[in-house]
Amino acid sequence: MSIVWRDKVLSSYNGNIESVMVYNSADEKAEVPNGTFVTLEGLEGTGREVKKAVLTSGAVDALLIASPEVIYDGRGDQLEDFVNEAGVVARAFRLADGDVITFTEDLIDEAIAVGDTFVTGAEGRLVKASTLPDAPASPLTFVVREDAGFELTRSQKAWRFDIVK
Repeated sequence: MSIVWRDKVLSSYNGNIESVMVYNSADEKAEVPNGTFVTLEGLEGTGREVKKAVLTSGAVDALLIASPEVIYDGRGDQLEDFVNEAGVVARAFRLADGDVITFTEDLIDEAIAVGDTFVTGAEGRLVKASTLPDAPASPLTFVVREDAGFELTRSQKAWRFDIVK
C-alpha cells in the first residue's frame, strides 16, 4: 500500500492540479497507486477538464498522482486498500522547486539513504539518478531529506523528499 503525504506542495495553492485518466504504455486505462508519476498527453475525452495521462518513461516533466484517500468508517486503518482504479479520474499535481513530499518505501525499488538523489523512471516510478548515467537531465530531482520512520503507516517506513528543479 503506497501512501503519499504532500508536506509542502505549492501547486495545491496556485492551481496546478489536473484531473487525469491514467493510461499505461499499451494505451490501456491503468490502476495506479498514489505516488506514481505521469505525463500529460492532451484531453481525455470524458470531461472538459479531464486530461489523458500516461505513466512516465524516464526523465520528463512529470506530475504526481496523489488523489485524496477517503476513510469511510473512521477506524483509521482503512487506507491499506486505497488505489486509483482504472477508468476513474485521479488527481495529479505539478511539482515545483522547494516542494516537500513523503513517500512510503514501497514506491521505490532501491535502497534509500538520506542525501540520495532520485529522478522519475520507467512506469512512473522513482529511480536513483546514479543508476541512469546516460539519461537526459530530468526537470525534477528528488533529494532524500530525512527518514520519516513509520509516520504514514505502521506497516512500512516512509522517506521525506525535497523537490529541486
